[in-house]
Amino acid sequence: MIISISVFGFISSDLENQKIVEENIHGRILVDDIANTINQVNSNIGHFQEIEIPNNISGKYFVINIKQNEVILSFGGKKTESTIFSIQMISIEENHIADIKLYPSEKYI
Repeated sequence: MIISISVFGFISSDLENQKIVEENIHGRILVDDIANTINQVNSNIGHFQEIEIPNNISGKYFVINIKQNEVILSFGGKKTESTIFSIQMISIEENHIADIKLYPSEKYI
């Protein structure tokens, strides 16, 4: 009986670790895709692309912040970031802004 409890605990722990790895991979891919898209647009004058943000990562809510030289993804108490070429961010009113938030289920150009 002790052996079966230990095996069950090991299997449960292994499944939880697999879920954490899956979340980390999905988050890492998303933040890298956004950073690559920003770098492509920044490198080609007059070029634009649409970024479509998914509604969740493995069922968890998340927020993306774009700063002058990095994209930061925050979800489930974790953060992952990807470096981008340095950019100047300006509002519609032509004011410099420090960061931009991207939200789930939205599209951005």
